Amino acid sequence: AALGSGESFENDLFVNTQASILPGTYPFTVVVTDGLITANLQTTFNVGDFTMSITPPAQTMGTTDFTAYTLFTQGLYGFKSTIQITCTGLPSGVACPTDLSGGPNSQGAYFQIHSSSATPGTYTLTLTGTAGPVTHSASAQLAISTGTFSGSVSPASATIPVNSSQVFTVQVQSSNAFQANVTL
Repeated sequence: AALGSGESFENDLFVNTQASILPGTYPFTVVVTDGLITANLQTTFNVGDFTMSITPPAQTMGTTDFTAYTLFTQGLYGFKSTIQITCTGLPSGVACPTDLSGGPNSQGAYFQIHSSSATPGTYTLTLTGTAGPVTHSASAQLAISTGTFSGSVSPASATIPVNSSQVFTVQVQSSNAFQANVTL
């Protein structure tokens, strides 16, 4: 392009990447010359990516019950695109989460899994995230048990004076072959 005294011009430079390029930051130089004078213009571009993980890695619930997980998505190298999330691996009677799509969320997206007369067994919950050509998955185990548990607290009620304490005893009882970690 012809450049006159005191003038400027703009030109678009398109950088295309191949599917095999690894995520990262790539420096490159744009060379502008008239044959005698050369300007080397330094710049970079990012090939973004994201990671996915689910915590906890395993949960147990009853055939008609609910439990919860947290999905973490983190953008790498400036990645900020919307990630479409799909769910697979759960049996009939267990609803997959439907509202997890969005941008990277390193704080985590809490979601619940609900069952209604689900078939007992151990299943792999797989969440797949897609943003353009980039796809990643994260998995967690879900055990569905026919059993359940119940509990009681003793005493059922207490009056605690100011600057004093009271011990409450919590008893948890398994029934119908329930086996899982429980927390207070």
